[in-house]
Amino acid sequence: MKKDISISEAARLSGVSRQTIYNQIDSGELSRNVKKRIDISELLRVYPDISLDITEVTPKNKSVQNEVSSGVLGVDTSALQVEIKYLKKEVESLENIIKSKNEQIDTLTKQVDKLMSMNEKLQVYALPDPKNKKTWQFWK
Repeated sequence: MKKDISISEAARLSGVSRQTIYNQIDSGELSRNVKKRIDISELLRVYPDISLDITEVTPKNKSVQNEVSSGVLGVDTSALQVEIKYLKKEVESLENIIKSKNEQIDTLTKQVDKLMSMNEKLQVYALPDPKNKKTWQFWK
């Protein structure tokens, strides 16, 4: 779900000018993040009567229309249900990523074990250590 909006979008949705938004930011009445964007919840805090029509883009680039309006408690339950569905999809996606990473770890562990066993076999055929060679056995 789209969490922050630009200054222009905030001005358009709240029905005030961009300069008014900037003045509210300068006075501390409204805050913005390090990307110089305004969080939707911050805009709803200052302008509780506005309704937002937000188009969100999911990670799979699918558009979903979501109507967020302030109700008795300040939040529409349908907006929360849409956010819950989105978060469930995100959790499922992350679980799939974890599963694939665990499979990758298992494969790499098997490869390391195989290489260690090959290394042990090669140690049998390795040349003797020159440090253990006696100095009077120069012909060996």
